[in-house]
Order: sequence, then C-alpha cells, then structure tokens
Amino acid sequence: MSERCEVLVVGGGPTGSLAALALAAIGREVLLLEAHGARPSGFDERALALTRGSVALLEALGVWARLSVPPTPIRRVRLSVAGAPGGLSFEAADLGAEALGAVVGAAELGAALAAALAASRVRVLAPARLVALRPGEDTIEATVALTEGERRLAARLLVGADGAGSAARELAGIGLAERGPERVLLVAGGHAERAHEGTAFLRPAPAGQVALLPRAGRAVTAVLSPGEGSPPALTAQAFAEAVQGRFGYRLGRLRFDRPPIAHRLRSQRAAALTAPRLVLLGQAALSVHPVAAQGLNLALRDLAHLAERLAEGGDPGEPSRLAAYAGARAPEHRAVLGLTEGLLGLFSPASAGVAPLRQLALMATGRIAPLRRRLLAWLSGGRPPLPALLRGRLP
Repeated sequence: MSERCEVLVVGGGPTGSLAALALAAIGREVLLLEAHGARPSGFDERALALTRGSVALLEALGVWARLSVPPTPIRRVRLSVAGAPGGLSFEAADLGAEALGAVVGAAELGAALAAALAASRVRVLAPARLVALRPGEDTIEATVALTEGERRLAARLLVGADGAGSAARELAGIGLAERGPERVLLVAGGHAERAHEGTAFLRPAPAGQVALLPRAGRAVTAVLSPGEGSPPALTAQAFAEAVQGRFGYRLGRLRFDRPPIAHRLRSQRAAALTAPRLVLLGQAALSVHPVAAQGLNLALRDLAHLAERLAEGGDPGEPSRLAAYAGARAPEHRAVLGLTEGLLGLFSPASAGVAPLRQLALMATGRIAPLRRRLLAWLSGGRPPLPALLRGRLP
C-alpha cells in the first residue's frame, strides 16, 4: 500500500522549501522530501540577490520577517566594462521604488525557511531520497529511500525541485534540451574601503566576469568567474588581486579575510517543464550562470504562476492545467538562458575583436526604451507575485 498525499515536493533547498510553503498556504496538503537531512544543499556562504517580486513573495509567506540578519537593499545595478567608458545603470527611482530588490545570505535564508516550515502545515521527511517514479492516471507513485527502509508515496502532483542533477527529472524521463560547458565560480565575503551605497556591480571582461553584491555597512560579497586557464583555488590575497584587477578601484581597496569557495556549474535547460503528474521547478528546470541574478528569481516567478493555477482548486496534477503552465513559462526560460549565455559570450575571449560593438550594444540598451524596460523588468522581478492571493491564508 502507498501512503497518499496531495502534493509531494522533492528537494528542501530554497526553491523546494518555498514551493512547499506557498502551496500549503493556498490550501494544498504538502509533503516535502529532503535528501540531505537537517542541512539541505543551497544554504551556504553565498549571497542571493532577490528582486522586488521575490521579496514580495517571501514577505507574503512570512519568511522575510524571520531573517536573523537584515537584508541589504539594492538601490541600483551598475553594468560596466573594463577599459570602456560609460556603462549601464538601473536605479530604483526608475520604478518609483526605494529598492530594486535586496541581498540576503543563503545561510540566513535557510534558517528562516526552516523556522517557517516548522510553523506551517507542511510535513517534512528527511533524510529521504527519491529512487523510483511510476505515474498513473490519478496519482504518481514515488518510491523513497529512508534510513529505516523504502516507502511508497502516492501524490496527485509531484514537484521536482531537487537541483541541477534532479533525480525527479531523470526518473520522469525528461532529458536536457540545452547544456553548456562547466564553469567555475569563486565566492567570498569581504569589505570595501569606500561605501557601496546599495549598488550591485557587474563587471564582465574577457579575462573573467566579476560581480559585487552589497552587504551591511561596507561589506560585499564578490563572485568571480575566472577566465580559461585560471586556477580553481586562490588564496584570499590572490582572490582580492584577481577581483581588483577586473573591477578596478571604484570602491577603493577590497579586502578578503578568507579564501574563496569554488562552485562548479553548467547552464542547462530541461527538454520539458512537465510530465504526467509532475512539474519541474528551479534548477531542475533551468540552471543558469548567476551573471544576471536570474536563477532563484526565475524559479520564484515560476512558483507564483504555478501557485495561482493550483489556487483555483481541483486536481493539482490535471494534464491541461500542467500543459497551460508549461506553455506560459517555457518562453521566459528560453529568454533567460539566452540573456545569460549572451552576456557571457559577448565578453568571452573569443569576442575580443568586437569590443566597439560591445560598447555600442551597451549604449543602445541604455537608450532604446523597450530594451531598457525589459532588462529593468527582469532586474525588479516583474509583477509582485501572490501577495493578494496569500493574504489571509497563512496559519
């Protein structure tokens, strides 16, 4: 016999935890599986740049108020190219807002999500690993490996939010439509000599991209994507020199007290967002380079659309409902992957001969209103998701 549940969410990282909270908040019965026990993956030393739309969702779910460290508002985003004049600057004032979004530590977000889950109606099984799937007409049966043995669960909908190497995607027979080369990201927290004034900086270059995210006071989190042939491990001093060499001295001298942590990733897109009784969210559906800060923010926009459809009531895994969701979201997935890979390709070593065209592209984006509005919509997260829908539904 299989234990029955309405919605089974696989993956307890940021996307899976938020999916479980949001779907429970709209009245669905949710069971959350997490393979790594009390320490889910995704909650580490990284800093997450969240759009206004994502912040609105976390506020509506009661997660934002549980953060132990106040988030840092992003008041502007600055894109510039080493050795080239000008650049692009997006201001919160462009939207008549105080901030374009906020930066929160991944570890702090993990603690806030754990507290929100403990106070919610979500049931959690951990450590629990998905090992088999068998879709049926009315339910999808999942075989789960627990410490004490295997258990079978029958859900009306399974949400696969278990990361880039998703077992849910693989067991559902969904392949990859696109897959890029493996890249290395080096991440470290440090301090700047001058105040950042809430500015997030992106500095692409053929030798490797660097981003600086503002934190409290003069603290920053630096994300370096080193160029080809760069060593994957650097000392704190060597990392500071590499970041400084690409970013310059706009914030004065940068200091890092610890060596950076290396993360390996590939850009990839699932061939389908859904299968019978199953939907993919987060990196299971689309994994992108953080050059445009779209990964988690896109996942939360997807979650907003999914939750709105499931809030209508009825069978959560009904085929036409899932087909409509996939049809609505697939175009933005392709666009976001094209945006991130296009930015990386435009500043790759192979494109060194088109430097004037790069500068022209930046100038055009700043002056052509439709292009600027599209980028600003992505940076701010578009429409704030779900606050009205969730209002009054939280326990």
